[in-house]
Amino acid sequence: MGLMDRINAAAQESAKQGGTRPQREHKFLLSGLFTPAEVVTEPEEESKVVVAGLREAKVKREYSESPIKRVFEVYRADFLKLLRCVAIFIVSTLPIIIAITLGLQYYENYILGGTYNFMANIGVGYPGIGDSISQAVAVQQWQVYEPVFLMAVAAAFICSIFMPGLFYCAKRCYHQDSFKKIVITFFMGVKKYWWKFMICVFVGLGIVAAMGTSIFYLLSQQSLGTAGAGAYCAVVFTWVIGVPLLLIPMAMMTQFTQYNLTFIQTLKNALVFIFNTPFTIIFTGLVCGAPLFLMFATLIVRIIAFIVIALAGYTLWALWLTAIGKRSMDKCIEYRNANLRKIQIAERQAQKANYNGQAKKKKPAQTYQNPKKKKKK
Repeated sequence: MGLMDRINAAAQESAKQGGTRPQREHKFLLSGLFTPAEVVTEPEEESKVVVAGLREAKVKREYSESPIKRVFEVYRADFLKLLRCVAIFIVSTLPIIIAITLGLQYYENYILGGTYNFMANIGVGYPGIGDSISQAVAVQQWQVYEPVFLMAVAAAFICSIFMPGLFYCAKRCYHQDSFKKIVITFFMGVKKYWWKFMICVFVGLGIVAAMGTSIFYLLSQQSLGTAGAGAYCAVVFTWVIGVPLLLIPMAMMTQFTQYNLTFIQTLKNALVFIFNTPFTIIFTGLVCGAPLFLMFATLIVRIIAFIVIALAGYTLWALWLTAIGKRSMDKCIEYRNANLRKIQIAERQAQKANYNGQAKKKKPAQTYQNPKKKKKK
């Protein structure tokens, strides 16, 4: 069934249900930017010949219609396959892990490894010049955490090269476009979509770098007691502007591997998704951004978090974004159908009113004749 057939069928079904159950109307925001699309069906791999020319059967599983339930069903069904895809992707995340674990530890020792004397001027004649705790904390925030944070952000850019492979494999598992050649399939996704993911990740990391830098600068200034209005304004500005902007590349990445759209169409659709399914997109953004807060936790917490994310997090992340992209597209198509139906109804009513008005004008005027009056012979 084609896209227009699907739209017409959905409109007819909605019209049938409209007479029996009232539906809440949703104003389709930014409708002029929306480009509806169907999920791209990938070419099937050649089946393995089992015996006597008979090929291996491909099993289609029965998954839930709910996007979130489907994510966990696919995760359970294709766990080993997706884990091997994640194993390839993890290679690109190693520089980040090194930066926020060993890099942070050794760099902190390098900058703050000197002997600090905080016992001077305690009123008992203790000799020597004391160090300032506030000065040490400010150095830690601005000369240790900030450079390591920027190193981790720069290392994260390497992930953009491998990210499309993970999303491509997750998309194929989610929509049951079966595959067995995991490495070939992974790098097929890299080849198709690497530049699109690279642009989105570059923009997103630039926003994250600005947000993090403003926080570390404010903390260092607060430690010294010199935080002015500019430091606070920088945090407010970068976070108020940056957080909504981060939703755009995330919403774009949910579409790249699923729909055959241009980069500009994907960007426009991302804006439409954000304005018409805001709760879903914002909640997804919070879930995706939560691991960033573990960056400067204790070493043990970081190691445990990395193991959990490696075994489950990356897989669920890719499947979740795939499901959110599909759900947002279906919702926006539904809203578009409702708008089309309202326009069609309004056009039919206008045509009917126009037809009735013309009929009244064309109808000849009838003159009254007294039936008692005899006709002249």
